[in-house]
Amino acid sequence: MSNGEKRTASGFEKFVFAVTRVFALCGAAAVVIGIVILAMRLLSPGGNTTVSYTEVANKMAATTKSADSDTETEPSKPTAATVAIPDDLKPYFKGKNEGILRNWIEDLSEDQQKDFLKNMSQVVREAKAKNVDPNDAVTRIRH
Repeated sequence: MSNGEKRTASGFEKFVFAVTRVFALCGAAAVVIGIVILAMRLLSPGGNTTVSYTEVANKMAATTKSADSDTETEPSKPTAATVAIPDDLKPYFKGKNEGILRNWIEDLSEDQQKDFLKNMSQVVREAKAKNVDPNDAVTRIRH
């Protein structure tokens, strides 16, 4: 062949070129499809995620039973009823207000309850000394 002549591809070369092009395109398409499937699996919650009322109720009942059995083995925390309300706080925590105070301190240990009530008594005494309504002073403690 001389420099001026162009070489034409044979039929076999054209066939091989076409086959490799098809394989390359199919391979690229397969990779893209694989990535999409993998992303869908990773991002979807998978399975049935609905929960019925009875399942929730049964789980709550089981949790309550296990919590009850746990408290039997552990020493129980003293309740708020075990700590007496100081005399200077009694006028402000009668009836419904006493229940509110008991709710405030029910999760505390006995020492923490006594400390809380002691500090609250101090707030009431200081409020009286400054001519401030003790109810307002106590309310500000909790907010």
